[in-house]
Amino acid sequence: MGPAPELIDPYPGAMSDPVPGPRLVTAVENIVMVVLAVGLLSVAGAVLVTIWRGIGVELRPDGLVDRNPFGKVAFPWDALAPGTRSPARGRQRGSP
Repeated sequence: MGPAPELIDPYPGAMSDPVPGPRLVTAVENIVMVVLAVGLLSVAGAVLVTIWRGIGVELRPDGLVDRNPFGKVAFPWDALAPGTRSPARGRQRGSP
């Protein structure tokens, strides 16, 4: 007796893809989906870090502290006083 009838392929290659185009489109779609998923996870992570660390301006006895997702910047009260020069500002044009 020979092989079972359902194992015999009367038309070899009839069910295969003649052109690799659909496979290429599927591969490109998969790459795009992975890039979008990584981007979405990155944004979600940045939002969680921002929530965890807190953002905004904080008034302290020594000055202002600006907190943002990338770090914090402190401004002492002396640097914010109008009409005074501080070493951090350097020489201004027209001043002796």
